[in-house]
Amino acid sequence: MIEFELTPIFPTILCSFFLEEGTEIFYQEIINETSLVESDYGRGSQISVNNNVLDNWIILKDQIECGFLSFKDNVLNLKTTHFKMTTSWMTKTPPNCGSQKHMHKNSYYSGVLYLTEHFDQSPIMFFNPNESRNSILTNPAEEYNGLNAKTWTIHPEKNKVIFFPSYLEHLVRANLSSDDRYSIAFNFFPFGKIGENDSQIELIY
Repeated sequence: MIEFELTPIFPTILCSFFLEEGTEIFYQEIINETSLVESDYGRGSQISVNNNVLDNWIILKDQIECGFLSFKDNVLNLKTTHFKMTTSWMTKTPPNCGSQKHMHKNSYYSGVLYLTEHFDQSPIMFFNPNESRNSILTNPAEEYNGLNAKTWTIHPEKNKVIFFPSYLEHLVRANLSSDDRYSIAFNFFPFGKIGENDSQIELIY
């Protein structure tokens, strides 16, 4: 067998970590106190009226922002670019419901915090952005991985946070459990002086 040297150029970076133990004591309070309406992304899911839910639970917001700060500094190596959480909203996915495919506009990185946990409880599915550029449909791979996958699925785990590029199309698959699935989604956007030369701009919040 030939020994190949693989170079995954221009990879899509998806990151996950868990919040500190004890933060879950706020989850039921958030669920009880957040008003919901039907989501524009359909299929029976609901979304909070408030687009800044985490402003009411600063302890959670601080932990998520701290996690993103470490991620953008140590993984993306964007130490001189500052980011702010611009929006945060709760979603409810009842049994047999889900969401349509969508992406997050006016955002650089997005994320989700899972408030509930169940393996069949509406996993999030991401779509490979390079597939839209490929007009050839090959036979299925013997085994899929991060280099050849057309989609990537992550199952909910309580306290788990996921960061992903906002351009990634994704959907919430049908909730096959008998319980409601709750999560909080959020967006990050850079601020201050960004860019260089004639592409520099200063964004003030």
